[in-house]
Amino acid sequence: MMSIVIIFIVLVCIAASISYGVNWLWGRGGANQPSAVLPSCGKCGYPARGITTIHCPECGADLREVGIVQSGQGRDQGILAVVLIVYSMAFMLLCGVLSDAVDSALPSYVTTNARLSLTPTHGTYDAHVRLEARETIWGNSHSNSFSFNHRSSSHGGTTPAQISLTGLTPEMEIDHLSVGVDLNATAPGASFRSELQIDPATGIATWRGPTGTPQQSSGPFSDQDMLRFLAAAGLNEKQTQTIADAQQLHLFLDGLIHRKTQFAIVGFDSHSSGGGVSYGGEPGWVWPLYTLVCVVLWVIGLILISRRFRGRSATQTKY
Repeated sequence: MMSIVIIFIVLVCIAASISYGVNWLWGRGGANQPSAVLPSCGKCGYPARGITTIHCPECGADLREVGIVQSGQGRDQGILAVVLIVYSMAFMLLCGVLSDAVDSALPSYVTTNARLSLTPTHGTYDAHVRLEARETIWGNSHSNSFSFNHRSSSHGGTTPAQISLTGLTPEMEIDHLSVGVDLNATAPGASFRSELQIDPATGIATWRGPTGTPQQSSGPFSDQDMLRFLAAAGLNEKQTQTIADAQQLHLFLDGLIHRKTQFAIVGFDSHSSGGGVSYGGEPGWVWPLYTLVCVVLWVIGLILISRRFRGRSATQTKY
């Protein structure tokens, strides 16, 4: 992002400096551009040689007030253009240095995700749980991360799978919780993916099976909603094992929403876990605003330098 800002500022500053210094400063360009060897009206650039009045025949300005620009203006234009370019490049470098300070002082977003795979002891499907939380950090502050730690149940499911969630701090805001189900098909190697997502703020669940339209719970999701999701995924909702699975998965997901850290899931084996951390940038408005501020300040400095230079280059002749 910073390279784009710097390139933009460089191009704007150099191009506008040359254009501003040559075509605008010493008049409006065109026929009234003052000659490099003739004295001219300090306001409009009209040639002043031979004028016998104290007022400019072109614009009517009092020459005692606006002054007469003397010869040597061509040289002054070149000097001014160089001054403006040097000023612009120095200002660009200053903006680049300050951008690093701004970057270190602004908040950024760090998103941590943790994944856990569960398989019921009857082995007809895999359930993949994904939890994401976002944390705002300032400057070079250290970011936290969380993860699932698991101990699989004994063979046959006689001992519940022990799951712990470590590292989830109060500063982290949960913004995604979902469970995906891979149902083994009758065809070898085939599988179907269904997913249920839970809104952490409201507890409302939305799910969709391999086919059909999305469905949504009428309120905070319950074990009945989980059962309907498993049915949409292709499981038999009337089987005792499916009902028990729905209850255990509901308890686990509901506990995650309420930031519980220890779980015992009956009838499931936990066989893998993982996760990662991703760093988001600053809010999207920061660098456009920073660029705008730099350009505005650069233009103000450009005008002040130009007026100062013009005032020193112009002389006044009294009659």
